[in-house]
Amino acid sequence: MTGRPDEASPLQSSPCCKSTTLASLTLYRCQRQSESARQSNISFSRPGSSSNSLRPSSKTLAPRALISHRSAGSVEKVDFEIVDQEDQIQPALTRIRDDIGETLSVNCEGEDLSRRGKLSLVCVASALGKYTFLFDIKTLGAKVFDEGMREILEDPGREKLMFDCRQDSDCLWHQYKVKLANVLDLQPIEVIFRELRARKPDRKRLVSGYMRCLQNYRGSAQARLIQLKTACRPLMANSGRVWMERPIQNKLLDLAALGIQGYYPLFRHMTCLGNNQARYASQKYVEFLREREVRLYDKYERNAYLPWRVIPRSGDASGVYSEETVCVGCKRSFPRSDFSSVTAGNQRCPVCLKVYYEN
Repeated sequence: MTGRPDEASPLQSSPCCKSTTLASLTLYRCQRQSESARQSNISFSRPGSSSNSLRPSSKTLAPRALISHRSAGSVEKVDFEIVDQEDQIQPALTRIRDDIGETLSVNCEGEDLSRRGKLSLVCVASALGKYTFLFDIKTLGAKVFDEGMREILEDPGREKLMFDCRQDSDCLWHQYKVKLANVLDLQPIEVIFRELRARKPDRKRLVSGYMRCLQNYRGSAQARLIQLKTACRPLMANSGRVWMERPIQNKLLDLAALGIQGYYPLFRHMTCLGNNQARYASQKYVEFLREREVRLYDKYERNAYLPWRVIPRSGDASGVYSEETVCVGCKRSFPRSDFSSVTAGNQRCPVCLKVYYEN
């Protein structure tokens, strides 16, 4: 998930940082430097924290100490700011709104993330690394969306990079009435890119997770993020309950920030894609769980296959098809010709048929 910012964060360098309003935002910095860049060993400490907040509880809070990560390679720095107090919401949203035309990277973290789960963080970053905000939804609740986040996420003119947004979209709509728009989802886009490189369709069409994509397309440049994801993997048991703890562990905050900053470098690697196919597949992902009246949380909803007809068939740019027969697995409707069998109560689309026989 980590992309290296091409420039210093404007929240550090621009005059707006000196305003008393933005001064209330606590700046968290994570910096990685090569051994050759620093000759001396410097130790840093993190400030203490309260049990009910992401950070120390005080009216004027000092930033967390700068953490130096030494590894082979170039200097890499990611700045992020926690928004967990009501008077911080508008300054952060204003910063995002004023950056007109900038593509955003968006991700949600929570426990059993879905319409039935709990939302902990909404992470929003400039795709080019100008800013990264982690909005604490557990603490602030719907106020974040009511004060302007809903408008940003629903803006059809604002492009948002996400990675497998299906559960995020389901949670945001059914709990907060936020209807995501203009999403480019990197998971189905990666499948399209993979098939273009191979010059033939992938018969299985298994989707890749974020870690696999980082390893396949970004290599050692994402070493810090891969290391963090590996270290945090044991914490993700119990459906990600760890995200609801306060204070959130520092390495999880680092992971959330580095993660969304990695979306744009990954997308840039796949820029040979035609927009129409990528946008169609992304919109299907946005709607995939959100539009269901009832969710079953079964193997047909949660499996490693790309859902059927998410990517338009070759030569069919519109992707429009007749919805004649309902699949008993995924509960979606497709042309009758898509089914090998249409026996009442037994008709499954090609993807659900694979899931049925393999599980």
